[in-house]
Amino acid sequence: MRERWSVLGRACLAIAVFATLACHPAPPAVDAKAAPTWRRTLSAVPNPDPRAQPQPKRTRPWRVVATADGTRAYVSLAGKESAPGNEVVVVDVARRRELKRIAVGSYPQALALHPSGRFVLVTHRYTNAISVIDTRRDEVTSEIEVPFYCEDLVISPQGDRAYLSNFWKNQVLVVDLREEEGRLLGKLRQLGFDRDAFAGAPVADTVEQPAPRSGGIRTILRGRAGTRACHLEGAGGFYAGPDENRLFESAAVQVFPSYPSLSPLLRAVTPASKGGWADGLDGRHHVGGVVFTDPEHDPDYRALSDWIATGHEGPGISVGDKPRDLVLSPDGRTLYVANTASLDVSVIDVETLRETRRIYTRSPVNDLVWVGGRLVMATLGVGSGHPKAPDPERESTDPNAPNADFTLFRDVTTGKPLPFAQQRPLGPFDAVDGTAQEKFRDITNDIVIADASVTDVSSYRAVESFTRYTSDTFEALPGDKKGDVAAALMKVWGAFPEQMVLMGDRLYVTMSGTFEVQEWRVQPSAAPEERLVPLRVFKTGFKPVGIAVAGDTLVVADSLGETISFIDLTGGERVGIPVGKHPAPFPATEFELGEFFVQTSVFSVDQDQSCVHCHYRDTSDGKRWSVSQVMGQSRDGEERTGGSREVPDMRALFHKVPFFVEGTLSMDEPLTMIMEQNPLVDFQGVTPAGDFHDVRATDEESQKYGRSADTVVVATGRWQSRDVRLPDLMKRRELHFARISRKHLGREYSVRDFQRFVGAYQGEEPRLLANPEDPDDPMVRHGRALFESPAVGCAGCHPAPAFTDKANVHNQNRAFPPLVTAAARDNIHTLVSADRLDAINGYVRGWDPDDKGRVEENEGFFVAPSLRGLWAKPHRLLHHGGAISLREVVCPPDHPALRPLPYSRPDAPRPGQRERGLNERDGVPDTHGATSHLSVWDVECLLRYLLSIE
Repeated sequence: MRERWSVLGRACLAIAVFATLACHPAPPAVDAKAAPTWRRTLSAVPNPDPRAQPQPKRTRPWRVVATADGTRAYVSLAGKESAPGNEVVVVDVARRRELKRIAVGSYPQALALHPSGRFVLVTHRYTNAISVIDTRRDEVTSEIEVPFYCEDLVISPQGDRAYLSNFWKNQVLVVDLREEEGRLLGKLRQLGFDRDAFAGAPVADTVEQPAPRSGGIRTILRGRAGTRACHLEGAGGFYAGPDENRLFESAAVQVFPSYPSLSPLLRAVTPASKGGWADGLDGRHHVGGVVFTDPEHDPDYRALSDWIATGHEGPGISVGDKPRDLVLSPDGRTLYVANTASLDVSVIDVETLRETRRIYTRSPVNDLVWVGGRLVMATLGVGSGHPKAPDPERESTDPNAPNADFTLFRDVTTGKPLPFAQQRPLGPFDAVDGTAQEKFRDITNDIVIADASVTDVSSYRAVESFTRYTSDTFEALPGDKKGDVAAALMKVWGAFPEQMVLMGDRLYVTMSGTFEVQEWRVQPSAAPEERLVPLRVFKTGFKPVGIAVAGDTLVVADSLGETISFIDLTGGERVGIPVGKHPAPFPATEFELGEFFVQTSVFSVDQDQSCVHCHYRDTSDGKRWSVSQVMGQSRDGEERTGGSREVPDMRALFHKVPFFVEGTLSMDEPLTMIMEQNPLVDFQGVTPAGDFHDVRATDEESQKYGRSADTVVVATGRWQSRDVRLPDLMKRRELHFARISRKHLGREYSVRDFQRFVGAYQGEEPRLLANPEDPDDPMVRHGRALFESPAVGCAGCHPAPAFTDKANVHNQNRAFPPLVTAAARDNIHTLVSADRLDAINGYVRGWDPDDKGRVEENEGFFVAPSLRGLWAKPHRLLHHGGAISLREVVCPPDHPALRPLPYSRPDAPRPGQRERGLNERDGVPDTHGATSHLSVWDVECLLRYLLSIE
């Protein structure tokens, strides 16, 4: 089965993707002498900046489980990416004290109590094992081998099976459990393509000679393609020689599970009249000619087709992107999986161990529970900053249209908008939204209660099949648009719902962004809008995440605060105990002060927004957002949105300066993002954080504030009250920051202080996750050779070790012309950095007085992103976020490696429900690396290498 691809075009501009690190053995969390030979632990990624200040090692309590009698609770101490933990702490609930710490694997995550009550199972990110704690001894008595990066787990009611979400594989793994001599043991079930059917049945078994195999897929492939003239040694990206493992891997790469007729393995050897390309005349053909001339009646073809149709990637059940939390239906027959990056929930039939459908959520789901026969999801908002629907008037390309959107090009010397006559209409929107709000006003916090049969919960409605509640302040501020969401649905108190637990008819949700637990009454039989009724709110430590009920007490893991909160459900009192080891409580450094701002919502004007709402888990929420950098204007100066940007990683920023897709930001320049969470227009009077009606700036303050970048950034904006001056609004925001920092941190800090702190957070630690891919895997090695080959061109713009070029680009922003077809609104305005605006206005930043900032020298130019840590990032890629997989980034249109999509993506429509190749510029392929000539095998190897870059 030899094949050859025509070379359609060779514009050798490099490819933008990321790279990952490998499995480096590190000291295990338990005694090395007792550790099994298969046990491995990944080493944390070292800091690439030798000048970075070392930060405190933090325990970061993460998840909680309580014993059946409620006397004890177990809390995983996860630690951080660069300094992972390896302990579970046991606490006495009644006495509110720590009892013991148990050594487990590295970077422990979820905990689950076995139905017997005797065992607690612990998953890890950096160790390839489940640790099993015997609660009678509070010791690890066994370990079960599983892949790295198992996140959540649930156990069947019978206790004989565990289901684990795997962040690395994008799968749910199945582990069979058994009790034996007082220990809980288990074995990972190997799912996927049928290896027995592939290998065939053994025959002629003798002592002298191991049993050969006859029949099976292996025999068909070797018989049809394994001659010396064809694929005996490997040709055209396919191998059919005697090495069974290599043959299996080669075949598996060439097939699309469940789609035999679309799989390259079969299409490459069937005639064009039967849907193949073996005899094609378009530059794609099989050198050996047609193999299956009559597929319908060929038993070998049917056997191959059946093997593909019934197979899937192993070792587990393939689900959506970046699965995390799980819940089993009460009858134990259906498993629900929160896919945090593909913005949906997978539904798995436990009997067949197959995904059967998905529930579209339009937002990352953090946790799921069953309540009164319905599924409840803790999630974020459905918005992404775009207009709610297409608007022919706003999208008009007629410069005389009265309501058209226009560019916001600026004078680079003053930073101010050019005269309107020099602007141009913008045309079509990139996307539409789920709310009437635009820009960051779309950031909100949701709780959904839905019937199990629902397929889409992506709108704010209260109907029989689902109800979606959102933030109580969603329409409360002057700049918010009103009337889009029913008042009965704005009930969620606080920000970033993280984990949930049920006790009777009460549901408790940790609100990690505002340090609270919200209590709800569950009324399953009520009218849709009244199925959840908000009740009390309890205070916690900084960033509550995991939660469990222990008798009449809530036990909460406060991640940033390094405390465990015990909340008495009778009186509501909280007792917190510290579990950190560092003598200085968090936040102890400027880095940690920046982390406090980024990871929480208390500084936002509505108390509902944080950086990690979009930069979810320090990467991305799986959306493409419309924010200031894709902002236009109307004729009368109103801000208009409608373009798109990929949400960039907050990891490994040391390599990325200047960052932002336009390459205009320095490390300590988050000022405009802080402004987005605190738009001045909202400080006209009462906010959720205070009343500012009577606050006025003095003449001296007005002069000082007049030098800030704010005065230019908001020059095109409007606010409703003519009685309030811009300096008044700026003083009110400063007062807001002073009040909030004094409340939570014990001293007052300004907006500019937090600009510096966030800069320290962005630069002092890489926060990359250790990469689980094996760099010595043959596919990875071949992919690396392709990446570094001038015939492909990737390394030209993404050279190691940073995997981005910040040295050889001949402009200060390190930006290129776009290498893929631009989106409709890629070139909306001139991006002038806040530092440049400060310099223009004469404002001097005391900590960096020499930085004059950058300006977008060429509109529509973009930087080459670093490929480090790509494997852990949701795949909304390219500068406009238009790609939903790495294949779409790498491949030109119609490349045979492009795969069918198992489910439709309402947020990313694809004609024919198939990946589309985006490696082209205005119809010319291979502008983002020359890949048209690569075989399917080559493409998959290249992807494996990109995912292996640390």
